[in-house]
Amino acid sequence: ASYGNDMTFSSACSGGFIGGTVKERSTLVPIEGALIATDAGGQTESRFDGIYLMADHPSGSFMITVQASGYSSVSSSMEVPECGNQIKEFVLTPLTSVFPDIKANGKGGSIMASSTAPLLITVSLDPVGHAGQNADWWLIETTLDGTIKCFDLTTSSMVEGFFSTYQGPLFSFSTTQLLNLSGLGEGVHTFYFGVDLNMNGSIDSNSLYLDSVSVSVTAQ
Repeated sequence: ASYGNDMTFSSACSGGFIGGTVKERSTLVPIEGALIATDAGGQTESRFDGIYLMADHPSGSFMITVQASGYSSVSSSMEVPECGNQIKEFVLTPLTSVFPDIKANGKGGSIMASSTAPLLITVSLDPVGHAGQNADWWLIETTLDGTIKCFDLTTSSMVEGFFSTYQGPLFSFSTTQLLNLSGLGEGVHTFYFGVDLNMNGSIDSNSLYLDSVSVSVTAQ
């Protein structure tokens, strides 16, 4: 920048700044010691709090890759502005985890529903590093009066009793509707979808990966 005719002030940047956090996918716990690298030669590691910093990185378009022991690596494109900042947040998936997901009417957690309206139950599964491993598959419904029902593949319906829905290898699938329920009794119905890596027809808590949704059914 020029000031008058006899004074010139110049400033220059050697590159941009890259920063962000690296966390575990399901718990969002910070991951320490993750390696963050770009295809321009930039490299750093995440701190104890998951934060990583990379200063004076060349500007332009690059790929950034994050790796950590025991986790699946992830890569992403990014644009580093000249003399600017680029913030990238990363979540890594543990290689030892399985991620079942169940929703009622498209929602997880706890929801309200009318006994006169349809209730749609959908599930999905990401087996991560366990794809192909044999497991017990469970889809269970419980109510406060102690009733237990399980999903029967042959009838595509919930049947009273306790049994695994399927026994066989894990595979990945996106959101799939399994149930379209109506006329549920009033009260709390909890639906569980999970897989147990010890395929023996019983639930083994030390190898069980589970998700649930709770539905409070009212008359209206």
